[in-house]
Amino acid sequence: MFLEGIIGITLIVYVFNLVYGKLLRGRKINGINEKAVMVTGCDSGLGLEMIKHLNSIGFVTIATCLNCNSKGYQELITKGERCKVIIMDITKEDQVIETFNEVKSYLNQMGIDGLYGLVNNAGVLINGEFDWCTWPQIKNQIDVNLTGPIQLTKLFIDDIVNNQGRLIYVTSLVSTVPFPLCSTYCSTKSGLSMFAEGLSAELDRFGVKIILLQPGDFTKLTNIVQVTVKASTMMRDSFNERKKILYGDYFSQYYSNMIKDLGIISYDNYRDSSLNHDIEEALTSVNPRLVMVQSFLWYQIIIKTISILPRNWRINISKFVQYLSRKKLINSDEQVNQ
Repeated sequence: MFLEGIIGITLIVYVFNLVYGKLLRGRKINGINEKAVMVTGCDSGLGLEMIKHLNSIGFVTIATCLNCNSKGYQELITKGERCKVIIMDITKEDQVIETFNEVKSYLNQMGIDGLYGLVNNAGVLINGEFDWCTWPQIKNQIDVNLTGPIQLTKLFIDDIVNNQGRLIYVTSLVSTVPFPLCSTYCSTKSGLSMFAEGLSAELDRFGVKIILLQPGDFTKLTNIVQVTVKASTMMRDSFNERKKILYGDYFSQYYSNMIKDLGIISYDNYRDSSLNHDIEEALTSVNPRLVMVQSFLWYQIIIKTISILPRNWRINISKFVQYLSRKKLINSDEQVNQ
């Protein structure tokens, strides 16, 4: 009877929190038109889509782009004075500081007292075995995906605290599992998630909410194919004799097969995903969900199931996936040579 009572009370509390939380999520903050949000990595892809949506619902928006010739930069500079576009390389500390000063100046001109929301979206994925990657490719992922967002957070934390604002970190659904062939990427996204969770506990008493967005596959809507081709060429050119002998034709076969299969579980357009709904909830809801996933449900279930398995199980699953991938490519190569 005692155990049944505990279970019953637990279920009641769970349902109450679920319903109460959902009702609170429906409540919106006031004064969106007087609040400013900043999104990094708006040259294309998710960053560009999010900043356009946030601008359309009334926020004063600040977008950072890496390239003034990019689709995002060229499109955003036509949005008017309520959409500020800044060129910034998040791996360059001096540029990050210059951006901070430029944002503060812009907000003063707009009569806005500090930044309300910071969306750390800029990211880079170099797909390939760790031994293939050059050191600049490895370091760039660390700088863009982890060091840069932490530095931006440090610079804008006073504004966020003073405005009881929001810090949004775009990590990845694979930040919770050891995916082979993108070990550096997974570790940086996992590190960013841990940073955000720790910071959330520290800033909660000031009314600051920290939200993780975990995108799944958006390959068809990004430039990842072009980036992958360019990265693989740089890897191959850097190979010494040891690597040329060790990996043989497997390297070329892998990238040929990967590029062909990229995007098989990707969304075809942003309307089919929850991206815009989630970023809007993260910045406007009184009680937003603290973790939001943008992926097909079946893929979420697979990843989440793997993530809660014992560590040695997860590693063995990764090894098995890698084994199957190699076996498929080797068999394919043998058939071609026969």
